[in-house]
Order: sequence, then C-alpha cells, then structure tokens
Amino acid sequence: RRKREQALYLADEFLKSAYVHTVGHLNPSHADWEPFTIEQLAEDRKGSIRSGPFGSALRHGEFVDEGIAVLGIDNAVQNKFSWGGRRFITEDKYEQLRRYTVFPNDVIITIMGTTGRSAVVPEDIPDAITTKHLATITCDTSLIHPEVLSFAIHSDPMIIQQIRSHNKGAIMDGLNLGIIRKLVINRPPIEEQLRFVSILKKIRSMNARTDKPELNGENLFASLSQHAFSGEL
Repeated sequence: RRKREQALYLADEFLKSAYVHTVGHLNPSHADWEPFTIEQLAEDRKGSIRSGPFGSALRHGEFVDEGIAVLGIDNAVQNKFSWGGRRFITEDKYEQLRRYTVFPNDVIITIMGTTGRSAVVPEDIPDAITTKHLATITCDTSLIHPEVLSFAIHSDPMIIQQIRSHNKGAIMDGLNLGIIRKLVINRPPIEEQLRFVSILKKIRSMNARTDKPELNGENLFASLSQHAFSGEL
C-alpha cells in the first residue's frame, strides 16, 4: 500500500517535470513561443469563459434525483474529471440556465472553496451545467489543447506565480474570471502539446490500473485494521 502511494506521488512529480520540459518554461524554445492570454486562447465568442449561475438563479433546494447534471468542485478537485456526488436539475430549470452549459473538452476550474484545481470535461459528458463554484473555458483547440491548458492552471509554476501576484502572495485565494482571463502562457507548438498529452494519458492509464480495488490494497488494509482493533488478529 505504501509502495502504491509512493508510485502515485512519483508519477505526479514526473508529470510536472514532463510538463515544464515539453510545454513549459524549461523547454529551450520557450522564450521564442508567442505569449497568449487565456482570454485569447478561448473560442472567439461571447461566453467562452464563464462561471455558473449566481445568487438565487440556482438554489440547493432545486436539485432533484435525476435530470440535467450539475458540475461542482468535486468534479475537478483531483485535477482530473471525476463524478462525485451527483446533482441534477429539471429540464425546465435547464432551459432557464442553458447559457451555463458545459461541453466536451471544456476546461473547468474551481474558483471557490478549494480554488485553482482544474479538469477537462470528458467527451461523453451528458447535458450539464456548472455551479457558481466553477469557471469554464471553451478552448480554441487550434491554439491550445484543453489538457495542456488545464494542467497549466493547476501546476505551471509560471501561472501560479501570476496568480500569487494578483492576490498579493496568496497561492489561490480570490481566483476569479478577471484573473483567469489575464493569465499569460507562452503558447507551445501543437506538436509539443500533443507530446505532453500523450505522456499525460499514459500516466493516467497506469494510475487507473493501480487504483482498482482488487489491486490498491485499501480494502485489505481496512479489513485488517478492523480485525486488529477488535482483537481478532
């Protein structure tokens, strides 16, 4: 179990290193790449960078057991997309909030609570909107791969430094759409982006295999702990 935890940690550190050396500031060509703001990397249309409905537009009491999915912090907090607690709204409510729809390959960012986490919405996402706790970016994919942008937001030291400067030294406090729009990235060539994405997918596939209940040791550890504390060992 400890070996698995160590392997996951090393894989995470390897990904960060792979990022800075392929599409980040340690690539020898980094200074030659044209700087873009995130606003420039988003699709050139109104609402390509947006947050969820605020105030009374969506109340917790309006969630239902099934219908249109509502994404929140738990869907991005691991810096990869995952389904947490399921929340839904009715079709009628969705018609009122359709402008907050998320689409496949959108980048979602946590801007409240645990801020600065990011994930890419999967291809098979059903109809869904976000809560006010997330910002959403629809990328211009001819300029930036969503996985590269998402990784940059939560792990690029140059981006984190920019966020700190906006927040007077705080790491991620007060992350909002205004700050996100102004963040600057030296845009790597598409071939370098795809090289990093290939590495990212391989590491995620490896991690997914070791995270299966029959392999990760968590169930066995919990069972042994229960027996130990009850004096059965």
